[in-house]
Amino acid sequence: MHFTTLILLATSAAAFTIPEGQPDGTYVVHTAPDGTETHTLLDAPVSVRRTVPGKFDMAHKRTSAADVSIVQCGGYPLPNGETDDTNKAVDDHCGGGKSISAHNDFYSLSGCTVAYFCNYNDGPQNCYASERQSTSRSITAACGWYNAGWMNIRDDGRNVQYGYEDKCNKGWNFCGCGTDGC
Repeated sequence: MHFTTLILLATSAAAFTIPEGQPDGTYVVHTAPDGTETHTLLDAPVSVRRTVPGKFDMAHKRTSAADVSIVQCGGYPLPNGETDDTNKAVDDHCGGGKSISAHNDFYSLSGCTVAYFCNYNDGPQNCYASERQSTSRSITAACGWYNAGWMNIRDDGRNVQYGYEDKCNKGWNFCGCGTDGC
């Protein structure tokens, strides 16, 4: 697999900024203690809409978001196809449980839309396709169809976030609580 790495000086130690001109695809971003960001390409662009997996393909122990979770809305609509594509890429990456190291987050880009997973813990956390799907249902219920939003999950030692937003807003940061936690 071909890896593309970009090193950036963070505008804020508490969030990451997607580099201007970043090509579509799925990336992991590591934020060093000094605020330096490294964005590494994981998967090729998400340009083709794919079918929803079979009902048993994503079965695992985490099937819903916690009751103590918090949904926040961006207050603006997103393109349907781009939102579907980026969320599907997050699902593909997470599957039935993918470990994301401490101080790492990951995101998927398509056009101006970004879907992401943020790890706010000091240790590794797993992301799950079914958990992302559950958070999207909660975001849709609170924010409306294809409107930007994000959801923090804090339970059982977990402190993570899933969301989708517009990355074309200049200076927009994601995972706003960053490596210091929420």
